[in-house]
Amino acid sequence: MMIESVAISVKESMPPQVSVEINGMLNDGCTAFHEAKQSIDGNTIKIEVTTIRPKDAMCNQQISPFSTIIQIEGELKPGEYTILVNDVAEALKL
Repeated sequence: MMIESVAISVKESMPPQVSVEINGMLNDGCTAFHEAKQSIDGNTIKIEVTTIRPKDAMCNQQISPFSTIIQIEGELKPGEYTILVNDVAEALKL
């Protein structure tokens, strides 16, 4: 799986609601998006995106796109953050 782009949206509310749109490519026709695990370490928000693939499946080798939107969990205080999706980083300022 390859992450191609990460787009951050902030909904003006109290507290601010942050969502992250993740776009990428899956390796073959059998691979699917599995989950996105979040963790916050200081001012770094890490999102680990994983895939799932049936064991021993016979799959076409066609790369296919995927897209998902993740809501950032927890209350973020005003400041500067780095959102790290696998190995793609984007800046966020609240």
